[in-house]
Amino acid sequence: MTTAIIFHEVQDGDVWAKAWKKGPGSRHEMFGKLGIKCRNFRDPNNPNATGLIAEIPDMAKFQVSIDAGCMVEGIEHHQGHGEGIAD
Repeated sequence: MTTAIIFHEVQDGDVWAKAWKKGPGSRHEMFGKLGIKCRNFRDPNNPNATGLIAEIPDMAKFQVSIDAGCMVEGIEHHQGHGEGIAD
């Protein structure tokens, strides 16, 4: 199990936060399909600075998803930028 910190500077933190509301079509659902559990957060002093703490059971599977553009498309759809993953 890998624990990763993923951070983004987004254009609109409220739009990003709405994408993380649990339910169908949410980012939780997208990551959950890979068995990844996430906690999301925002900087209280800069609500457009956002992040996740992700528990990733299979880094190779996660990397394939990133390489295929699946994660980046989801991030960019919610006004994020695809860089900023650290483990």
